[in-house]
Amino acid sequence: AESNGRRETLQQYFAEYDLHPALCDGYDSFLGNTEPLMLGVAPLHAGFELEREQVVFITETELYSGSGRRVGRKKQENVTQVEHMVRDLSELKIGDPVVHANHGIGRYMGLLSMDLGEGETEFLHLEYAKETKLYVPVSQLHVIARYSGASPEDAPLHSLGSGQWEKAKRKAAQQIRDTAAELLNLYARRALRQGHAFQYSARDYETFAESFGFEETPDQAAAINAVIGDMTSGKPMDRLICGDVGFGKTEVALRAAFVAVM
Repeated sequence: AESNGRRETLQQYFAEYDLHPALCDGYDSFLGNTEPLMLGVAPLHAGFELEREQVVFITETELYSGSGRRVGRKKQENVTQVEHMVRDLSELKIGDPVVHANHGIGRYMGLLSMDLGEGETEFLHLEYAKETKLYVPVSQLHVIARYSGASPEDAPLHSLGSGQWEKAKRKAAQQIRDTAAELLNLYARRALRQGHAFQYSARDYETFAESFGFEETPDQAAAINAVIGDMTSGKPMDRLICGDVGFGKTEVALRAAFVAVM
């Protein structure tokens, strides 16, 4: 199987045909076992036979080969974007509001070269309330982030040395703690409630899933497994599936609908 979750699905599938393969944790565990049929997890693209050992390996894909090969989607790269991090000075324009990790919100006013006794060094010129100035070496660009609040023109500039920024950070931290406490209380109460645990035939589900024309992307597969796990857990479900247009949300929803009406 491709994953532990898929192995459990295959186990249910075999059980409907009165087959009960043992589970193995790896190749060594498999070779040291005398069971005639075993289920494991491995990244195999195709099965093969070891004639001397009289062992045959069959992949999950080959089990469903009779249903026709599905077209693979173009793989989506897993790109993590840090939206508010300033990665390059070219991303900043004169007058843009920025946030300094230690001093708060100011405006970027350009680059300056200054010699502080060790040769010329470039600095970011930031302007704060009351036209106070802060010069940040370009080597410390990592402490500068984009301003993501209201309109950039109306960004509230902080006063250097006033403690205003530290006070704002403490207030935000307190709000985070309060929100976390509310969420913990909410989820504790929700955990005590009973929901409906759906039951379904793994064989019928696999037949239905194979009728789709495309292979699931890794994110789709994760979403499908999570949704079905919620539906069969017996706990109230609280999950939102998000995705851009054309990224396969409908396929996730159809699988959930199939499980619900079986």
